[in-house]
Amino acid sequence: MISITLKRKLITFGTMALIVVSIFLLKELRSDKNKVIQIGVYSGNEWGVPQIDVYRIYDEAITLFEKEHPGVEVEYRSGTLIEDYSEWLAQKILNGDEPDVFIVLEEDFNTLSSIGMLELLDKYMKRDSSFQPEAFYNKAIEAGINDGSQYAMPFQIIPTFMIINKTLLKENGLIVPDKNWTLDIFLQLCDELTKDTNHDGINDQFGSTGYGWDNSYYAAKGTFQAGDKAVDIYDEEKLKKAIEFSKDLYSLNNGQNVPPYAFDQGLVGFRTFSLAELRAYKPYPYKVKKYSDFVWEPISFPGVDPDTSIGKLYTVQWGMSSRSKNKDLAWDFIEFMSNNDEVQRMVWNYTYALPTKISVTNQVCSQDAELRDVLDQAFLASVIDQSVIEPTFNKYQKLIDAMDIRIKVSIMEEKSTQEIVRSVREEANRILQSVN
Repeated sequence: MISITLKRKLITFGTMALIVVSIFLLKELRSDKNKVIQIGVYSGNEWGVPQIDVYRIYDEAITLFEKEHPGVEVEYRSGTLIEDYSEWLAQKILNGDEPDVFIVLEEDFNTLSSIGMLELLDKYMKRDSSFQPEAFYNKAIEAGINDGSQYAMPFQIIPTFMIINKTLLKENGLIVPDKNWTLDIFLQLCDELTKDTNHDGINDQFGSTGYGWDNSYYAAKGTFQAGDKAVDIYDEEKLKKAIEFSKDLYSLNNGQNVPPYAFDQGLVGFRTFSLAELRAYKPYPYKVKKYSDFVWEPISFPGVDPDTSIGKLYTVQWGMSSRSKNKDLAWDFIEFMSNNDEVQRMVWNYTYALPTKISVTNQVCSQDAELRDVLDQAFLASVIDQSVIEPTFNKYQKLIDAMDIRIKVSIMEEKSTQEIVRSVREEANRILQSVN
């Protein structure tokens, strides 16, 4: 016969066991019912144009995604600035709690893919019947490839080009160039535009602003690639020609620095521009009466030879953590952000970027009355197709920043091209051989 005390103990033990099992089952039921994926995003952008409501596109896209995926929750942390994003993500990776999906900055792409932190996406792309690579701009897809494998998917792109003050050219008796123009034509036009119109001894009308040595280096089909020495990173002969061209442009201005706003005042013939800058002139609160006193239009960059226009293409890419516990769901989110027409339309509506899906871009461009006469589908497709995607190898950004400073300062100091090239080579080798 069981004593009353033992009965009570057994009842208490049974009750506790029932509670533990119930809690476990509830947790399991909740985890099955509400799967959570985390995404990593930042505030700001790499092209320097402010956004009005940074997180609106994520909030609305997540609402749509969760609606299509009942029982799934998407979480993200707001408030991380783009300049702090790499460090934040690196810390999360070190702690082993990085997001399932995150935006991959261009300068982090090579590192993250090479150390195995980014999941290979090729297999997901192949087995997903709703995903068709040809639906996207080819260069946008290329931006997420490293060593022949796809590690990231495009979300937004920003092409770059030039804009012309057509009125200023015509007032100076000059012919507006066509899309096949060359560096020689560009320099000649800048020479004829640069002058002292009020005869006070100081130039007050200029040929161009914003056009740098890197633009002419790309125009010559110069490239940057990973290497252990400067001579492996870039083409010195093409760099020499780019420096010489920059010196010619600088000499036209007699040492004057031509600010971008001088173009807005109608005093400059050509200005380098990005799609984000062009679009930022339209929406409130950045809508200003710019370019109202003259006719302007976009044009592709001049090339060394006709039909060799090359400009930089900015990209925003989604990557997946190779340690994600919800990889199929993570891919669903990446594919949704890149491939869903409604989300891609949000890219146009809520940012100054361009959708990476061609059909959506064509549709929104034709419907936007204020931009329709400025940007046509053929022009955008041509500019994007001829764009260069900057490399993502380790130390590239540090290297290019150092080169830029050396070249600009040396030109102002009137150093010879050979001196500049030698100085750049020495600095590049120093950076490549440094530990950090």
